[in-house]
Amino acid sequence: MGWTLGRVYRDASRAKQIINVFFKFGFEHVLEHSKMMSHVSLFSNFNKVDKKIPESLRFVMALEELGPTFIKLGQLLSTRPDIIPKDYFNALKALQDKVEPLSYSKIKPTIEREIGLTHFKHIEEKPIASASVSQVHRATLIDGTQVVIKVLKPDVEKTIESDLDLLDYFAHKLELHFQKAKVIRPVRIIEEFRRYTKNELDLTYEAQNAKRFLSQIGNLVVIPKVYDELCTKHVMVMDYIEGDKIKFSNNVKPCVKQLLDCFFTQIFEYGFFHADPHQGNILVTKNKKVALLDFGIVGHLTPKQKTELVNILIGVVDDESEKIVSSLLKIGFVSDDHINIDEFSLAIEDIIFKYKTNLKNVKIGNAFKEILEISNNFHVHPPKEFLLLAKCIITLEGVCLELDPDINLVSFAKPYAKKYFKSNIVPKDIKREFVKDLMSMKEAITVLPSKWIKTIDRLEAGEFKIHFEHNIEDSIATINKTGNIIALGLIVSTYLIASTLFLVNGIPPFVNGYSLIGIIGMFFSVFFSIVLIVQLEKN
Repeated sequence: MGWTLGRVYRDASRAKQIINVFFKFGFEHVLEHSKMMSHVSLFSNFNKVDKKIPESLRFVMALEELGPTFIKLGQLLSTRPDIIPKDYFNALKALQDKVEPLSYSKIKPTIEREIGLTHFKHIEEKPIASASVSQVHRATLIDGTQVVIKVLKPDVEKTIESDLDLLDYFAHKLELHFQKAKVIRPVRIIEEFRRYTKNELDLTYEAQNAKRFLSQIGNLVVIPKVYDELCTKHVMVMDYIEGDKIKFSNNVKPCVKQLLDCFFTQIFEYGFFHADPHQGNILVTKNKKVALLDFGIVGHLTPKQKTELVNILIGVVDDESEKIVSSLLKIGFVSDDHINIDEFSLAIEDIIFKYKTNLKNVKIGNAFKEILEISNNFHVHPPKEFLLLAKCIITLEGVCLELDPDINLVSFAKPYAKKYFKSNIVPKDIKREFVKDLMSMKEAITVLPSKWIKTIDRLEAGEFKIHFEHNIEDSIATINKTGNIIALGLIVSTYLIASTLFLVNGIPPFVNGYSLIGIIGMFFSVFFSIVLIVQLEKN
């Protein structure tokens, strides 16, 4: 977007407004350290907020006053227990993305422009929900189907884009001048925030997520059907789900188990999960089925990340700090500095020591949060998806404990982790590594004949020379031994490749579901491998 004079003036005015709001809520120390205090309008009447109010709450109040972009930023920060102080983290968890709705007259033109009004028999003018970037209206299709229309608010994209540019500027100022801010790496946070908001400002992204959840977990919980032909970047139409927000009652326990079953299936089976499971996004229908809403924030786990997540859970339960540290480093965590692995392990060990004596009462969300805090202290930075997972588990555990104080997420998660371990980690990982090794062997064996032919051609042409520095008899003996070892190695490789092909392709006859010929071939491969190792040891 071009930098017009009008935009420069607008952005300068907005920048001053942002600075003044943080001054009003008592953050002048941050402004001073960041060299931004000179932009405060000192002659304005601010009615400064009482500093007896905790700083974390004042921070949330400032975000709410600054509007959509800053509310969304607060929600992103609530996924970062590794860098946000505990009191801030707790305050941000309570940050509600609820704002006064726009009148239907301002929303109607967007619906009309994007999909037209002819599809609807009726649209309720009063919204049933309103957030910072969108609002939701109930409607009836021509065929009588009850639906909801989610609509992006007019000009919200321009507002957020402008605010993002300013936040990027402020982040650089903080990182340059404010030493304490360098720990949380504000520039990187704003880069992540830009990606985060890009998805949320495109309702086709949320529509695709909803469709994916419906196909994967639609048999476990209720997911609204999305009407593709009525979805654009700015408007999304889906089924209306009638139900009440999930809350504590005498018969809520089956719903809690249904909810947990749904989420652990998402995490361990599909590696694709709803990352914002607060109570506002969970309904209970009349027939006691859990329904999920709002699919704008989702997480993805790679097979490797799922494997290491299982290892972390096992490490917490079995008191193996080394396993946790190893998995944290493998899962995609990177560090700017050299890590003292022993000290890192001891710090993790201190955390799990607190839990191992009373495993039945372990709060897995708290364990995750503390592990992330320790990781940050050692400059080990988690990938975005793992942070979303941590936020998901922390939020989910909080909701479930409020509904059923006796629930234990560790106990509930163990069967899912074990199932994943049995069906994925052992067989598939071994097979994957095996295939990699086989491909390397195949490449080596493929080029070997051509190299031999070239060597023979050079010998025939008299171009091949060998320089002997030792006794000729010793050299010939060495060559003979080496030749025998190479021949034995080729035999081992041949047996290994052939038997693996029999096992992978399932060539009959079978023993316990495995190819008998493949098993016999593997036996001979192991036998000749031992002979080869013995020969190498002798030489």
